[in-house]
Amino acid sequence: MRITLFIENERSNTSYMCQVFIMSSDTTVFKSRYVFPVDHAPLSPGFISVRDGVIEKIDSTVCSEVNWDFGNAAILPGLVNSHTHLDLCDLHGEIPVPSSLTDWLRKIVEFRKHQTQHQVVNAVQVGIAQCIEAGVTLVGDIASQGLSWPVLVKGPLSARVFFELIGTHKQRVQESMRNLRSWIATIEPTFRCRMGASPHAPYSASPDLYRAVGEIANEQELSVCTHWAESLEELQLFETGTGPMRVFLEELNAWDPDWSGDQLVRFSQVTEWMAGQDVLLVHMNYPSSVTFESRDSRYYKSPVKDPESYLMDRLQKGCKGVVYCPRTHAYFGHSQHGYKDMMRSNIRVCLGTDSLASAPDLSILEEMRYLHRTSIGLSNVQLLEMGTINGAMALGFDSFLGTLSVGKQADMTVIPLVAGESADPHDLLFGSSEAVSHTFIKGECVFHKG
Repeated sequence: MRITLFIENERSNTSYMCQVFIMSSDTTVFKSRYVFPVDHAPLSPGFISVRDGVIEKIDSTVCSEVNWDFGNAAILPGLVNSHTHLDLCDLHGEIPVPSSLTDWLRKIVEFRKHQTQHQVVNAVQVGIAQCIEAGVTLVGDIASQGLSWPVLVKGPLSARVFFELIGTHKQRVQESMRNLRSWIATIEPTFRCRMGASPHAPYSASPDLYRAVGEIANEQELSVCTHWAESLEELQLFETGTGPMRVFLEELNAWDPDWSGDQLVRFSQVTEWMAGQDVLLVHMNYPSSVTFESRDSRYYKSPVKDPESYLMDRLQKGCKGVVYCPRTHAYFGHSQHGYKDMMRSNIRVCLGTDSLASAPDLSILEEMRYLHRTSIGLSNVQLLEMGTINGAMALGFDSFLGTLSVGKQADMTVIPLVAGESADPHDLLFGSSEAVSHTFIKGECVFHKG
């Protein structure tokens, strides 16, 4: 049986089609030229047997009849978008390349002033459809007031929804925490859709807010996520207390006068807090802003003899991982990202798109292909892990997603390959310009190109 769903984006006057093929409870066998399990070497040819939505066998041979033969294509696990903002999908193409992060933030704030709840729902629906079309089956979504939850919990994707919190003044901190507790009390997590909390960033959330989130996270077993070391403007703010970020906060009446003269002290408080939390850090574009290269020990609770290793130490003690958003990073013109150094220090790095206000689409496949073209010294195996199992681990879904393994949920992405041979079959995958042809969730086809 086949069900066709149409999702319309009223703002851009576009629509998305999603087809759902309902399978029987019998075993279904999938075949392709290559299967990339992620947790072990690619198989060719590759066969995957699925029963009741779960992988029961994966091999290079099969004894039963093949139900789906994709030919010269690759089957991958469902891809993982570890960081996005689905409620901003209405902003695709609406913001020209900004002169600075603060310039971009102004436009986001202005947009959200006029965004209705109906528009939020529509934007999230469009984002879900785009994820499915791109082979993404798990997302980490930062949601203003948790508004994406009602849509995601009813949809096919697995998701970690992070309730976004902002507050630099004591009163705003208290208000934000009341809103978070109210949200938690009104929703019912599922196996597929789970809660999280996200203090927005050190420049928009006070140490008190970070500490309060840590307390409720421990109490409610919430995952925690935050934007971190995102821009040079942020670095300038914490080094000098001046610059465009301070001007922006003053415009919003969000500048805390108590910050004056104590910026690094306050930031180090949040950094120390991080060491006690299992937190997912987003962006980490300028890690030097965390290490405080001034080597002034007064900025820390105890003297730091080796400030260059301070960041890595904090990350290793209290970090689920770092989310790198390659094309958004390029969009803002940031300097070279330090993700390879982090990986060499055994820090988990996963991939996100950020929102459609800064990325051309929500495709993790295209993020991987971009890195394949532009990055030197990154292996194909590492690249595939960044878009699959690393994200599943960072979001807490690795027990049943992230790899094609016996016993795991049969979330699968099918991608046509380029013709020819290669010593490394990953090159056929990342060197292709073909879009995802099929997306499966629990062994059911939720997207079929054409």
